[in-house]
Amino acid sequence: MSKPERIPYGFTDWNSPLAQREIWGAPKLYEWQEQILSYFVKNLHVHAVMSTPNESGKTQVVVPLLGLGCMAAFPGATVYSTAGAEAQIKLQLFEYLKSYCKPFEKAGWEVNQSQLTVQGPVIDGMPRSRWIGRVPRDALTAEGFHESWERDDKGRWRFRPLLMIADEAKSLDDPVFEMMMRLRPTWVLALSTPDTDSGPFYRAMNPEEVEARGVERRGFRYIEDPRGYWGLRMMVNVEGCAHLLTEEKLKEADAVKAQMGENHKLYRSMVLGKFTAGDGDDKLYGMRDIEAVVRAMGREATPERMEARPTPDSMCRQLATATTRLSMWQRARWFSRPTGQAKTTR
Repeated sequence: MSKPERIPYGFTDWNSPLAQREIWGAPKLYEWQEQILSYFVKNLHVHAVMSTPNESGKTQVVVPLLGLGCMAAFPGATVYSTAGAEAQIKLQLFEYLKSYCKPFEKAGWEVNQSQLTVQGPVIDGMPRSRWIGRVPRDALTAEGFHESWERDDKGRWRFRPLLMIADEAKSLDDPVFEMMMRLRPTWVLALSTPDTDSGPFYRAMNPEEVEARGVERRGFRYIEDPRGYWGLRMMVNVEGCAHLLTEEKLKEADAVKAQMGENHKLYRSMVLGKFTAGDGDDKLYGMRDIEAVVRAMGREATPERMEARPTPDSMCRQLATATTRLSMWQRARWFSRPTGQAKTTR
């Protein structure tokens, strides 16, 4: 008895998202978009994390092309995606998916925006490929999804991969990242505009290391680390997005800079595609901020104080006092600036 045939395990040159780009009607890709997609084409059981400026094309181009490309290449595949905000997945991503799939409705591609699902056609008797979207409050309901193998109606073994996507991952908490690790998916992509220097997305990116050791290309910088959980870490800036360098867009960026200041987290994230290391206004305060205030108050962390082991109540009172003083100082500085005046730094 002959051994059952096995369909190729993983993407090939002819069925990859890159090869499918024109079929889906996606625009010509930037170099960083090609590189992030190529990483998944060439590797299995890998995880990538990427930060980009606003309107870079991550949710409109990269996410649909990777997800739909996976569904088309592997009948029976599962794409599971969530996002940091409900509107991100309902009002943006699934609007894009509907647009991409509309020309193929007669071929069996169905988008259900109310249920946040996409289904592909039946191929060779395999279960339909599916895209399952979950809003943040339901993101932990992914237990039970795994990659697998299944025979088609011709007796061939087909690979059914699991792709997990976390969009606007800066707003997702540790349990979502832990869930993605626990399921051991075939591929994981976490992507977002950057935010402050805290949280699982920040730790996954480790932007200081990417800035210091990353390979630099026009408009982006990246590190590939085959031994790390996040095998590819990529930081994209506005120079990598030609559509953000028009005269109109540059004027908007200058206006944000003039109003908010070049170190404000909105300008750094929205325009520069950079994280804010404790120097943005109107943010949640981390230990770096609190330590700075304590030093400014003349209370250096001496060994004697470290060994004193304050009680939880006293720690809460000190933290509340330091946070309140820092907030008052920042707000006083903000409201003392004339409208439109850029914030100056030393």
